Amino acid sequence: MGTKRSVAWESVGARADMASSYVPSHALRSVDAIHESVHAAVNAVAVFDWSYANVRDVMLAVPVWPYLLVPHCVAACLAYYAIHMGRDAPLKSLVLSFLAAFAGSHATALLTGTTIPLLTPMGDTLVATLFVAWFTIRYVAPVRRVFSFSVVRAPLMAAAVYVKMLNITIATESLVSKHSPSMAGPVVLGGLVGSGGALALDFEKSVAQQASMSNLSSPSWAFSSAYMASALMLLLPMFDAWLRDTLRCPSEACIVLAVQPSTTDYKFWIASAFALDAFLFELFGVSVASALLFPFRLVVQYGAGKPEGRVQPPSSAVAGGANKKTKTG
Repeated sequence: MGTKRSVAWESVGARADMASSYVPSHALRSVDAIHESVHAAVNAVAVFDWSYANVRDVMLAVPVWPYLLVPHCVAACLAYYAIHMGRDAPLKSLVLSFLAAFAGSHATALLTGTTIPLLTPMGDTLVATLFVAWFTIRYVAPVRRVFSFSVVRAPLMAAAVYVKMLNITIATESLVSKHSPSMAGPVVLGGLVGSGGALALDFEKSVAQQASMSNLSSPSWAFSSAYMASALMLLLPMFDAWLRDTLRCPSEACIVLAVQPSTTDYKFWIASAFALDAFLFELFGVSVASALLFPFRLVVQYGAGKPEGRVQPPSSAVAGGANKKTKTG
């Protein structure tokens, strides 16, 4: 993306140079000022483009273990611990914590006929990391108290959301490439990658008689955001193609088309946006992204005859997470 965008902006500067040769001499001073402004803008965009490309590449190259997998497992274990507060059987707690973390990716793999993550070379790492996170959250009370502080919980949830959204966008992209022109399938299965854990916790809450409504009747943010990310990964490239076809001008001649994002950019934008939203919610209690679904939630709950409840925040980043009022301690 960076190279294409730089070429496009350099073309804008070249056109400004050509324009100056047709201007009368008495207006050259004004043209020179415009010329300098255009080149200053081109240079600024080039610097921004270089910085953005480096930040994007670094963020997407972050090793899954331990920097992303550990926060993911800890967030899932915190979400499950909030249901029983450590009063259930240890083996049951461990198994359901695993489902809270990885149910979506395993369910999608089974439905698409691919190898489940547990049987890949990464399988042992998944289990070992989840076990350590589960044991720590269940039996080490001081650690649970540390995660009750927003300044600690915010980066944890941001990292958990980031890896969750990356997995969703990667799965959606893979499904589109293998099963095009199908559109509904990649969105549904891509969303399942990120919402399977929320559904697993829903089931456990129903068994424990702690939930009056499930994610299917009243979608939580953990559930809704997964399908939003999957849909965005499908729709953004389509919108970009539609925009270029509608404007019908070469990208080097249209400033609005100078930015030519790739699927790598879409994955980075989606994951970063949702992670930032989760981070800000944990610190300030404000979620911009979840507000986008508020009209939809009203329609769904009105049609189901359900009273409108509080919009679920992105603190349930991985698998339906604990409400702030029921934090561990």
